[in-house]
Amino acid sequence: MLDLINRNKTFIGIVVVTLIILFAGVFLMSKGGTESTSTLISEDSQKSDSSAQLVLVEFGDYQCPACAVYHPFVKQLLSDFPGKVNFVFRHFPLPQHKNANIASYAAEAAALQGKFWEMHNKIYETQATWSNLDNPKDTFIAYAVELGLNKDKFQSDLDSDFVKNIIKRGLSDGKVAGISATPTFFLNGEELTLFATYEDLKKSVEEKLKTL
Repeated sequence: MLDLINRNKTFIGIVVVTLIILFAGVFLMSKGGTESTSTLISEDSQKSDSSAQLVLVEFGDYQCPACAVYHPFVKQLLSDFPGKVNFVFRHFPLPQHKNANIASYAAEAAALQGKFWEMHNKIYETQATWSNLDNPKDTFIAYAVELGLNKDKFQSDLDSDFVKNIIKRGLSDGKVAGISATPTFFLNGEELTLFATYEDLKKSVEEKLKTL
């Protein structure tokens, strides 16, 4: 019986440590500061609804496990507040994630054919499939075909300087804003103390909407 209890304690400890590792990048970066719109949003930033008064900016990394956890929260938010939230995604691929850059290239290559958000969602939802591949390029090309994109154009754009420069601008602007981990969210220029649940995010948006 004692041996069984010890094994259960060990299992629980492993689960707790795993969760801490998963969310470490999230909680260490919450500063609550404010940044100007010009730093957070560039002309080529991907926006969900430019007419909305409330702007939620995320600096994210497609290979970041914490970013994948928060992805459905953002999708739910846009569903719950149609026309009220402009979600802006900025690329901030971290150097320790070997496939983060090409994942960002794939999203922006899809954007050139009007399918950024479709590819954005696909990449996050299949993170476990491509993250550890030696070369996920063929996987992203397969996603492009699945989304109905022109394969040849996608392949060309995937390797283009135009697409790579968009990611470089995201990194540059993120560094100016003091970002060192992902995801980092700003709500109307104010950095969010990151939320443990969707309801926490929803509450922040509801409170901000009351001030507009």
